[in-house]
Amino acid sequence: MAIPGRLPFICECADRTCMEIVRLSLDEYEEVRTHPRRFVTAPGHQALSVEAGAGVVVGSHDGFVLVEKVDVAGEIAAERYDELRGRVDG
Repeated sequence: MAIPGRLPFICECADRTCMEIVRLSLDEYEEVRTHPRRFVTAPGHQALSVEAGAGVVVGSHDGFVLVEKVDVAGEIAAERYDELRGRVDG
């Protein structure tokens, strides 16, 4: 059964104290999670990653911005994703 509408998610920006809510459909969020280097941020919250050279904007949608981590930040994100996935899968 699909969950209709947009659901609240916490912004995944580089600010560890950020608690901003972004709303996405479950399908949108699942699509983001298929790319281990991609993160959902509230509009404007992508600036910290982009200015540091750790991320690039790969999409802008109604109510959220999609950031892809690059270089070392991207490698760390992908490794961390694999670690977390390993815990879930087995």
